[in-house]
Amino acid sequence: VGEKDMLNAAGVSVKHDLPGVGKNLQDHIIFPMVFHNRDKNTLEHAESLGNLVNYLIWGEGALSSNIAEGGGFVHTQPGLRGPDIQYHFAPGFFMNHGFDNPKHGHGFSIGPTLLQPMSVGEVRIESNSAHASPIIDHQYLSHSDDMKALVAGYKIAMNIIKTEAFKPYFDGYFLPGKELLTDEEIADHIIHHFQTLYHPTGTCKMGSDNMAVVDDQLRVHGVQNLRVVDASIMPQIVRGNTHAPVMMIAEKAVDLILGVRKEAIREEVLEATA
Repeated sequence: VGEKDMLNAAGVSVKHDLPGVGKNLQDHIIFPMVFHNRDKNTLEHAESLGNLVNYLIWGEGALSSNIAEGGGFVHTQPGLRGPDIQYHFAPGFFMNHGFDNPKHGHGFSIGPTLLQPMSVGEVRIESNSAHASPIIDHQYLSHSDDMKALVAGYKIAMNIIKTEAFKPYFDGYFLPGKELLTDEEIADHIIHHFQTLYHPTGTCKMGSDNMAVVDDQLRVHGVQNLRVVDASIMPQIVRGNTHAPVMMIAEKAVDLILGVRKEAIREEVLEATA
């Protein structure tokens, strides 16, 4: 089930030609802004024996941290329908998914995250072998508006770092190693250091147009007894983390599959909020 020409070229027999399968790939990307920290109350020594004991006995201490301990949402320009940048704050160094962190030292990190990317990619196959990896082409930053939003996100974050609230903590720049003053410098930093926030969505989008894969009951167009229930059915990526929306999609799918009446759902909601 998928785009006929792509499947034929890969040597896969076509059961149903559905061109939208694998298209409309969207994802949230984040880039690091990392600083030295005067305060020693960070995650630098989180993996110590003392912290392990503290967590196992009392459920407290550094190991109880979710790492991204603070955040926020902003509009980088007036007139937007919703926020376009989300900030993730961590009391420690965070670069390249955490793999490039320095071995020693105290830091803090702010990650501007692009919430509604205009860049759209795709997932496709080039072989009928089950052992061959799919081609995942995100097309990150292929639309100029995405870079504009991220550059603005950097500037707003720098204004936050310069506030009185951060003065007791800020102890110099780590990544980048200085304040970036031009859009070109900021864009170069973003290009070399951005990463996924692990929120791929949209490749089996819900709708009724010719690129839609599922209908409003999550049923695959043109195929009997087949539904898709995950983040891939989102026509557009949500402005925030995808976990809660996917749970809601799954709950709704259960109701659809079981044939729960709308009246019964309404009664449950009224009872729960009474």
